[in-house]
Amino acid sequence: MAAAPASLTGTPRNVLLQQAFLSWCQLPGDNGLFAMSFPWPVTDDELVLNDALEIVMRYFDLPLSGKDYSSVEKFAAQAIFEDWKAGTRHKIILANKAIAAVEEQHPLGNKLRRISRAS
Repeated sequence: MAAAPASLTGTPRNVLLQQAFLSWCQLPGDNGLFAMSFPWPVTDDELVLNDALEIVMRYFDLPLSGKDYSSVEKFAAQAIFEDWKAGTRHKIILANKAIAAVEEQHPLGNKLRRISRAS
């Protein structure tokens, strides 16, 4: 588990990346933080990849187990990265393809429920 840094430093772009990473790491847990990292390429598309993964993870009503959550997250990240390598650059398209991959191919896919929205 990682603790948040006391202050954010660096260039404006690095500060934005640090803020995005910290908001991405704030998941339910004992101390409120899980440190997750994926082999995203360090490009301008890095934030698109993170946004796509966040969309996927918010789409499902995920189990509270850290192991199950991490398993789904890693599977979704791999699906996103494969589509990104194939040329897809839009976060919604990346997220939709990853959601479909999780539902169809992940061992927990048939047990995951979509988050229902109040109408």
